[in-house]
Amino acid sequence: MEEQFILRVPPSVSERIDRLLSDEASTSDDIPLDLCFSEDGRSGTFVIGNEEFPGPSPCPPV
Repeated sequence: MEEQFILRVPPSVSERIDRLLSDEASTSDDIPLDLCFSEDGRSGTFVIGNEEFPGPSPCPPV
């Protein structure tokens, strides 16, 4: 089973993530990066540095 998620952030944050994940990232750039999901895995929060990006609330079951 394959699972995917979509992370939508402003372009400036996208550039920071790209730099953090690239091979060019240095150890002096210790910026906290975290991704937490709810217990049911349907929503989550992404944190980079001191900026927090909550995911949308999941849709209620139909």
